[in-house]
Amino acid sequence: MKQNNIIKRHLQDTIIARLFKGMVIIVLGARQVGKTTLIENILSDLDAPAIELNGDEADVRELLGDTTSTRMQACQRRPENVAFLAG
Repeated sequence: MKQNNIIKRHLQDTIIARLFKGMVIIVLGARQVGKTTLIENILSDLDAPAIELNGDEADVRELLGDTTSTRMQACQRRPENVAFLAG
């Protein structure tokens, strides 16, 4: 169990270090491995507006399945905003 906490902490620190740089952060992985939990833990520590999209939701998959790079760039225009995509 301790090893799992080390890995989670490393990922969390890596993501936090990349926040507020005008980029969308995409967290990919198999189902039920803790992607959403990781994002929720990060967001609970931040006092910043965030957009969280969960790829498990059909409407989000539909939205992202037919998106363009222009639409994705709209999520990152304001560096004070944090955008996470989990799928």
